[in-house]
Amino acid sequence: MDTFLTSILAQEAASLCLPRYRDLPTLDLYMDQVLCVVNGALAPLNVEPKKPFLTPTMINNYVKQKVVTPPNKKRYTRDHLVHFMIVALLKNVYSIAEITDLLHNHANSFIIAPSYDYFCDELESALNATFSTRLPYAICSRKANQSKTELLHSVITSLVHKIYVEKYLAYSHLEKEQEVAKSVT
Repeated sequence: MDTFLTSILAQEAASLCLPRYRDLPTLDLYMDQVLCVVNGALAPLNVEPKKPFLTPTMINNYVKQKVVTPPNKKRYTRDHLVHFMIVALLKNVYSIAEITDLLHNHANSFIIAPSYDYFCDELESALNATFSTRLPYAICSRKANQSKTELLHSVITSLVHKIYVEKYLAYSHLEKEQEVAKSVT
């Protein structure tokens, strides 16, 4: 396990730095640009490089299922990028219906820019703690609405542990492949 925590796979996850709301493009983007931004930002978490976090089909489905609002003249806003990033991260842990509930429930309670930035801070803290020390991370700061903060904490904890298991399994497969390659030579 110790060698895993020093591996490139673990270090990529531990050092994830998502773009904050202010860093996201202010101009509306076409779908291919959205894909570049989202998949590029989430690349350090990917264990299967040929399998992107987000595809055109996924975007179309999320719009049809009302997970996200439709684009205006095929252009997506900064708020769309935020929602696509969150959906792309959570879809491997939660159902689309659960993610939709989380997003719509959240939209009624919080302003998107500071909420997204808080999500990024919490996710990065959790990843760093999980992939570097293996100690549980503490909530950075408690917000006024305790139950909403606890919900976010639970969502992030489940996501980070899923990422940890995926990265660990990918690392194990690489080690086995290297052992087989050494035994052949």
